[in-house]
Amino acid sequence: MSKYLSVLIIFLTFKVYATSNLIEVTIDNLSCLGFEITSLNDNHLIVTFPSALKNYELTNTLVRYTFLGEDILVVQNRFDSTAEKHEVEISFLQGINNGADASLIGYYASNTKQGSKAYKFPSLAKLVNVKAESCKKL
Repeated sequence: MSKYLSVLIIFLTFKVYATSNLIEVTIDNLSCLGFEITSLNDNHLIVTFPSALKNYELTNTLVRYTFLGEDILVVQNRFDSTAEKHEVEISFLQGINNGADASLIGYYASNTKQGSKAYKFPSLAKLVNVKAESCKKL
């Protein structure tokens, strides 16, 4: 991994934790928050993000997973602010049913004031195809 990419990833991770409200996404609040995780097959997940959450816009995502004992970090940014929803596709060579998993952070910046929110998905495999019957008040 290049030196500059490593610095960028460290900076983005620090920025998320230091300057935002971190909200952990769980089975109970996944659908209520407007997120959806679906599985195309055993090797692919699609995480659907709402483009805006009450004056906040999705600006970047950070995915972390392990393959062959090595941590892999993937950053995606430049989301279209006019899109209704955003999708991030994650592929696993070893398959979800064989223990593959990833964590993800979605970073939203305020478009009306200074501030941000970060949504942390500690385990995507546990949240696949979750269907909420009703939303609890958050």
